[in-house]
Amino acid sequence: MLLIINEQHSLFKEQKEMLENYDYETIKVPSIGWTLDEQKQVVQDLMEVMNTKHHVLVFASPVPYLLKMMSLLSAEDNFITLVFHNDNREKLELPNGKIIHKVAKTGWQLG
Repeated sequence: MLLIINEQHSLFKEQKEMLENYDYETIKVPSIGWTLDEQKQVVQDLMEVMNTKHHVLVFASPVPYLLKMMSLLSAEDNFITLVFHNDNREKLELPNGKIIHKVAKTGWQLG
């Protein structure tokens, strides 16, 4: 399994527990992201890895172009692309009284 996550992000406890039974490696996306050309190179590099070593690719952080390309290629090359998703939101009141919603720490799924 190969996990893609932004270097500034971390997994929630529940996400870590979902992965603890798997042997996985992590690819950290730079905090400034990748240019389109860099992402195209990452796709090529990932395809080599997915065809030889790993068979499941998990996105913990969104990288839209990369996610699109790897999802399309996974159908052709017999590996699985998954994303962590969570439909639950937590209400949070800011010091100025404004209410915002953020993703909950629990309720995570791989799909």
